[in-house]
Amino acid sequence: MDITVSQSAVMLGETFRNNQTVTGGGAVIKQEEYAAAKAGTLTTRTSDTAGTLTMASGHAITTGAKVDIYWSGGIAYNATVGTVAGDSVPFTLANGDALPAAATAVTAMVVNEETFVVAAAAVRGVLVGDGGQPCVVRFLDGSDADIYVAVVQAGQSQFIWLTGMYGDNPIDANVAKVAVTHGVSSSARSPKVYVATT
Repeated sequence: MDITVSQSAVMLGETFRNNQTVTGGGAVIKQEEYAAAKAGTLTTRTSDTAGTLTMASGHAITTGAKVDIYWSGGIAYNATVGTVAGDSVPFTLANGDALPAAATAVTAMVVNEETFVVAAAAVRGVLVGDGGQPCVVRFLDGSDADIYVAVVQAGQSQFIWLTGMYGDNPIDANVAKVAVTHGVSSSARSPKVYVATT
């Protein structure tokens, strides 16, 4: 199973190309369809990591849930939801980007955890993406601790790591699950999580 990356760069009229191929013996893949993210507004900004969302009716976010929050230019992930009151959704402990100013339009999605078993020593490549749409994939160990977080902003093609090409393996512990969301409120999406193995 080959993974090929082709890169090109242009400077002062000159084109520089780099083509690399990594061969793996197998793969672990997850590509589930998730319903559209829910639209809302960051109505209160308490800090860089906490605030309150006012969500559209029918958001289905419940007290104690974990959510990822998306806005133009940023993503905050794995926030813990406080006591939900109707469409008011308070949260704390968001990771990732510092929250934007109050009154910023956002989308939010409850984190989806999926079984995804792969040994760190077997990893040859990691590819995460959603066709240019924003998504977050967190690789978790058996105790639900983050091993690595792949954050793909809107317009950013994908997250790609290949052995021998992009530094150290980001998956440096055995994976038990992935936690996945996307930030698109207009349609369901199916973020791709591919790990090539020996």
